[in-house]
Amino acid sequence: MAKLTFGAFLRDQHTSAPSWLGFEAAKHFVFQQPGRLILACRNEEKGAAAVTRIKEETNFENVEVWSLDLANFSSVASFANRFEKEGGRLGVLVANAAVSPSTCRRTPDGWEESLQVNDLSTALLCLRLIPPLEETAKKFGAKPRIVIVTTEMHYWATVDDQVYSTPSVWQTRNSDEYCTPSLMGARYPLTKRI
Repeated sequence: MAKLTFGAFLRDQHTSAPSWLGFEAAKHFVFQQPGRLILACRNEEKGAAAVTRIKEETNFENVEVWSLDLANFSSVASFANRFEKEGGRLGVLVANAAVSPSTCRRTPDGWEESLQVNDLSTALLCLRLIPPLEETAKKFGAKPRIVIVTTEMHYWATVDDQVYSTPSVWQTRNSDEYCTPSLMGARYPLTKRI
C-alpha cells in the first residue's frame, strides 16, 4: 500500500518534513509495512536526508522524496499529476504543513503565504488526491484516509463579524488591510480557524 505523508512546512522555522512530526509519522508508517512511502518536501535536500535516516533507522528501503511547495499552486498540481501517473495505491495521506509568519509575504499566486500554505494548498492537495484514495478503496476494499494535522490554536483566534459578512472571507483576509505587521502575529491561529 502506498502511504503518503507530506511533512511540516514551517518555513524558516524549527521543523520540516525531515524532522519532528513529519519525520516521526513517516517512521510510524514504515512499521505498518507499506509497499511504498512518499515524503513530499519543499526542500528536496532535507527530504533526501530524511529518506537516508529512515532507511538507516528502520532498514526500510522503499521510501522516496517528491518535491512539493505548498506556496505554489502549480507545485501542488504537479505533485498531484505525478501521483496520478506514478503513485499507485494510496492508503493514507497525512497533511501536516504550516507556516507561522511574522511579516506578510506573498506567494507567486498572490496569496498571503500562511493562507495559501496552511489552508488553500493543503485543501487543494487533499481534494486532488481523493480520486486515488477512492480507487484504492474500490480496488482493494480498503478504508483509505486523509489526516489533516492541526492545532487547538484556533481557539485563540477571533474573527471579526465584519469579515464573515464580506463576499469572500479568503479575499478579505488576503487584503493588505489584514496583512499588517500588528495583525501578522495572530495569523497562524487565524489560519486554523477560517
